[in-house]
Amino acid sequence: MKGIYTQLEVKSPKKNAFYGFMSKTHFLLSTTYSLMNSRNWFDKLVLYTDKNSWEHMSVLEELIDEVIFIPNDAVPRECYATWSAGKIWVLSQQNEPYVHLDNDAYVLTPKIIIEAKSKPIICHIKEPSLLHKDGYVRQFKIIEKYGTEELPGFEHDFNHHITSYATGVVGGQSWDILQEIFGNVMNFLHNKKPVEDLATALEQGYFAMFCRGNNIDVEPMLLENMNYDKCWREMRRTGYIHLVGGLKKGLFLGEDLVKKYAEEKVLMAYPHIYKKIINLGLED
Repeated sequence: MKGIYTQLEVKSPKKNAFYGFMSKTHFLLSTTYSLMNSRNWFDKLVLYTDKNSWEHMSVLEELIDEVIFIPNDAVPRECYATWSAGKIWVLSQQNEPYVHLDNDAYVLTPKIIIEAKSKPIICHIKEPSLLHKDGYVRQFKIIEKYGTEELPGFEHDFNHHITSYATGVVGGQSWDILQEIFGNVMNFLHNKKPVEDLATALEQGYFAMFCRGNNIDVEPMLLENMNYDKCWREMRRTGYIHLVGGLKKGLFLGEDLVKKYAEEKVLMAYPHIYKKIINLGLED
């Protein structure tokens, strides 16, 4: 089974928060550590990227089996505020079983591979209905204003029932269903060209809506309704680490997680890659 990563620069460097990391250096160190671990379990690792991103991602070339450049017209420029649009496009293009991993997802055991080979669809977690509710409602209301013709299964009663399927890891055997879901989203982006950031609602919220409406089973890698403390303990127990949200910044439970789970491990295993990343000078 192949593992897939996506890196598409959809914002200017000054506006890009490095996907939640403190710096682009931390982002690259985390991506390196993720790739290091994934190489133990996947038959092939594929990176989808753009030529601008490849200027710094190329330091990781020896960890990647195939690089595919995303076409310039894959994502409408008007939609660049939807920062996960590149990933959504990649998910809409797959035609065989796979697992897509975020750059802050570390697969330390074969658990995810085993699940992905036996389940129709897997995801990171089914987020509780009240988590980030205001943000989701705001984005769903914007989507309604544009019109939802391209989004079959869109639930208009989202004020009462919001559960999203987080996609830190996503994939499985039913690639065709995922292709349809995220193909719908790409049709929406190309036809409506929304200028607002609709990333979480389109990538995770609509994903859940479509699956619920069509009675499609999605297997979460982590249990539902966990706070950060419980989620962190569960991730350590299962051997699947995902530095969601604030886990990428500063200290959590007394630990600098990027330093512990990325920087130190990369320095030990691939000191030459570590040196290249540091020498890029991407701290700002």
